[in-house]
Amino acid sequence: MVAASPESVPTLAFASEGKLTGSTGCNSFSGSYTSSGSKLTITLGAMTQRACVNPVLNAQESAMVEQLSKVTNYTISDDILTLTGSGGTQLFTYKAAATSLTGSAWNVTGVNNGKGAVESTTLTEKLTANFGENGSFSGFGGCNQLNGSYKLSGTNGLSIGPLMSTKKTCGTAIDQLEAQYGAALDHVANYEINGATLTLRDNSNAAQVVAHRS
Repeated sequence: MVAASPESVPTLAFASEGKLTGSTGCNSFSGSYTSSGSKLTITLGAMTQRACVNPVLNAQESAMVEQLSKVTNYTISDDILTLTGSGGTQLFTYKAAATSLTGSAWNVTGVNNGKGAVESTTLTEKLTANFGENGSFSGFGGCNQLNGSYKLSGTNGLSIGPLMSTKKTCGTAIDQLEAQYGAALDHVANYEINGATLTLRDNSNAAQVVAHRS
């Protein structure tokens, strides 16, 4: 057993109806699972094809892809999930992730461009979103600081704003991204936390912002 890379910690989320999602720390994947008692079987599905240039992340991904299909049992102790294989061999340990939006901070990885697609660029990765304990929202739009409020409702309802910002300009590309980010936040109607990933969606369930826990 070796520790997961602190640079990009892998995740695993068990949803209803036997659906599974997760991340190797480099690529995201989907799949399915079946469980009975302490028995557990995991079947990997589609995976993104991002190149893992970091050798540590590359080795981590290879080990996960190989060994998730070898899982036969699980145990949960406090907030630690342990996955074992044949003969009780320990394959993985996961710590339960926080699922509350309140008091959380995120680094943005994708923003809806207003044309129905969520785009990720080197500029996007500089954006942030912070949800304070007192209903205050703050973040960085790429050029200006954003401040306002947010409100939770029901199981996963969320509204953000109105937002105020400083008035700097930083060039066409950055200013355009900041405008897209502001518009995306304004359209948010609900949220989903899956492991270390936050997805903010509009009323039609279209993704507006995707972020990773900071």
